[in-house]
Amino acid sequence: MTPIRTAARTLLGALFIGSGWMALRHPDRLVPKAKPVTDRLSPALEAASLPTEPETLVKINGAVQLTGGLLLATGHLTRPAAAALAASVVPSTLAAHPFWTETDPQRRADQRVQFAKNLGLLGGLLFAAVDRGGRPSLAWRTRHATRDARRAAKAFGTTAGLSGALATRRAGFAVRRAGDAVSETVGNAAWRASTAASDAARSVRRTARTARREARLAARAVQVGRRIPF
Repeated sequence: MTPIRTAARTLLGALFIGSGWMALRHPDRLVPKAKPVTDRLSPALEAASLPTEPETLVKINGAVQLTGGLLLATGHLTRPAAAALAASVVPSTLAAHPFWTETDPQRRADQRVQFAKNLGLLGGLLFAAVDRGGRPSLAWRTRHATRDARRAAKAFGTTAGLSGALATRRAGFAVRRAGDAVSETVGNAAWRASTAASDAARSVRRTARTARREARLAARAVQVGRRIPF
């Protein structure tokens, strides 16, 4: 809690500590002003099984203001305390400063000023009820978490797309390399087969030439043998 927030809450809470204490000690002073408001609220209070006596309601309102003021001034449960004080200000303002019922212009103007001051207090209490001391609210965190999730999903989609394209390219390279390897293997096998066939053909030709040569030599040897007289 910053010093400015501490000072603001202390000043705001001190006001309600005083008014709540006075309402608890001397409720009879406020009953005549509160009775028109409590009479109008009696049907709703009865339906909610709540007390309808003006003095009891004045004491309850005073207890709420005293307790809420102490909590707000000391920095404990400040947001619920501010919300409870804001709820207690509305009937107090309607009961204490009904300027629309005044016929005297001066009193009407004075009551209007007091009514406007209480509206200012109500605004301050509502602000204190939503003040988180600089910490982000749940709505802010949800909004930013959603935005971060969308950014992460978009980045993941982009990365996945790039990864898919890279994988496709690599698969294409692998297929081409496999095809080249197969072509090279088939080519080598064909070359080897061709070489073996050529070697076999040359061997056959050499064997045939040797056989013909030997046959000629044998034929000549037979002819020479016939010419020898013995």
